[in-house]
Amino acid sequence: MFWKNKQKCPIIEEDKEWIEYQLNWINLNVVMLVEQQTILPTKKFFNWNFKGGEEDAEFVLRKVGEYCNVNVDNINLEFYSEESIELDRGTFTQQEEGTGTAGLYVQEGDQFSILIEVRQLKRPNSLISTIVHELCHYVLIGQKDFLLEGEENEWLTDVLAIAYGFGIFIGNTKFEFSQWQSGDGWGGWQYSIQGYLPQQITAYVMAEIEIRRTQSLPKWVNLLKGNFQKDFEKSMNYLKIINDIE
Repeated sequence: MFWKNKQKCPIIEEDKEWIEYQLNWINLNVVMLVEQQTILPTKKFFNWNFKGGEEDAEFVLRKVGEYCNVNVDNINLEFYSEESIELDRGTFTQQEEGTGTAGLYVQEGDQFSILIEVRQLKRPNSLISTIVHELCHYVLIGQKDFLLEGEENEWLTDVLAIAYGFGIFIGNTKFEFSQWQSGDGWGGWQYSIQGYLPQQITAYVMAEIEIRRTQSLPKWVNLLKGNFQKDFEKSMNYLKIINDIE
C-alpha cells in the first residue's frame, strides 16, 4: 500500500500552496466552500431560451447573482464590440491568440458596471462564464475592497468564480471553436481563449473544493469536456490519496 504515497501532484508545489491559501481566504471572507452548490450547464440552473440578445445577459446576471447570493441591483450592464473587420473579399482581421476581451469590470466611485463583448451573446456558456468572472471582480473589489497586483488579481477572480460553483463553465469555455461566415459566402473556423487560469489549475481548484465538500468523484464529472475531465479526475485521485480517502 505504500506506493500510494508516491502519487505525483498534477500541478507544481508552488501553485498547490497558492490555491490552498486563496481557497482558505475565500472560505473565511467570502463564501463557505462546503455549502456552495456546483452550478451545472443545464436547464435546471438556467431555464431560459437564449436568443443572442441583451436580455440574455440581463437574465444571466440576475441568475448568477442569485446563485452567488450577491445583490446585482446597483450594477450597470453594458455592451461593447471587438468584432473582426472585413478588409476585402474573404479577408478578415482576427484577434491574435490570447488577445481581446470577453468582458470588463469598471468601477468609478460608487458606480459599478459590467461590460459584455457582444459576441458572447451568441455563446450562452461563455456568456455565463464571463458574467460570473466580472461579478467576482465586483465582489472582491467593490464589496471586499481587495485587489491583488497584476495578473494574480485575475487568477483569484477565476478561483472565486469556481468557489461559487461555476468551475464547469470556467473550464469548459477555456478553449472554444466557432465558425464565421461573410456575406458573400466566404467562411472558416476560429478559436478563442477565455479565462485566466490554465486548464490544469482550474481542474485542481475544483477537485480541492470537491474533496472538502464530498470527498468523492461527483456525478457531474461527465459534463467536463475532453482533457479537462481527465485533469479533474487526476487531481481528485491525488487529493484522495494524500488525504487518505478511500
